[in-house]
Amino acid sequence: MLDDFFDRSFTDFGAAASASKAPAVNVKETDSAFGLEVALPGVGKDQVNLELDHNVLTISSEAKTDKEEAKGGYTRREFGYNAFRRSFTLPEIADQEKIDAKFENGVLNVSIPKLDEKALKNARAISIN
Repeated sequence: MLDDFFDRSFTDFGAAASASKAPAVNVKETDSAFGLEVALPGVGKDQVNLELDHNVLTISSEAKTDKEEAKGGYTRREFGYNAFRRSFTLPEIADQEKIDAKFENGVLNVSIPKLDEKALKNARAISIN
């Protein structure tokens, strides 16, 4: 079930992601949570944005770099601009209130806990008078 949600999000956003050099993402699932591991080498924590809009989790980054090199009396100046945006549709069982993210050694780890079964059962008995 989770694979369908995440696979679909990869397909839906695949064209935009590849055009903008989207980072590699590992998706994992345990009994209690989903996890995303996003490889972001050369990107600083302050350059990463994480947003949740309804059930769509979006990871994005925008970075401008200036690099100057002197070679043989000539100076070559290069301007770099790197940006990406990657979105994932979360399944109903994702506990959106408890999503947690950590950035360490160029890898963004996003933990998405699952709701317990009791929270998923919205049905209730209605008495008939």
